[in-house]
Amino acid sequence: MGLIVKFCIGILTSVLVWLPVQAEDTAQNTDVNLGALSTALKPQGAVRGEFEQTRTLKALKRPLVSRGSFVFSPEQGLMWAQSQPFENLLILSETRMLSRDSEGLWQQTEVDAKAGPATLMPMLVKAMMGGDVAKLAQHFSLTLNMTDNRWQLSLTPKDDDIKALFAAIELEGSFVSEASPEGTETRTNKASTDRLKLISPNGDVSDIRFSKQQSGPLSEQERQAFSPQIESGQ
Repeated sequence: MGLIVKFCIGILTSVLVWLPVQAEDTAQNTDVNLGALSTALKPQGAVRGEFEQTRTLKALKRPLVSRGSFVFSPEQGLMWAQSQPFENLLILSETRMLSRDSEGLWQQTEVDAKAGPATLMPMLVKAMMGGDVAKLAQHFSLTLNMTDNRWQLSLTPKDDDIKALFAAIELEGSFVSEASPEGTETRTNKASTDRLKLISPNGDVSDIRFSKQQSGPLSEQERQAFSPQIESGQ
């Protein structure tokens, strides 16, 4: 469980100026907005891109910054490849987690269905990366703020197991716009997650910014990377 929790805290977690949800909005309208956001966030196939993660720890004077690339597939899971300040690879699926350190050594952890928080972590990662708002609502109270082209979703844990790990989680992003023949920008029904922020109960903050995101089917190379051949003793 320790490795899975460490992984999720490491990659999940600033706040921009948002227009608040209008007071006259009903709960039904809020549900409609959440449903629309969930639909807009659902990836068309896999999503890949780059990340920059800044971890601010109370025990350290300076933040820790790491960079790398990621691939998320609703079927395969999440592959998180850190390249700076040192190489590290993490592959998370619903059944196991694989990690490879900078020396090329692999470690594998199976997800036990009875392992409490360890079982929730892969599901939460998949829900957050895949825009599954309904799944998130089972474990968090959700607050959505929207402007014309930006959105912010704040998650407050309901479950005691999750409260022990996360005080709050914030996701924010933008709606995809397309240029019309007249040259004006029109918002489409697609959205992306540009930033993910995690606040731990002790005040540590992990802030991740995503860039250069592209969606589409997994390449054969990516598919093979999700199932690496690990030799005994590696």
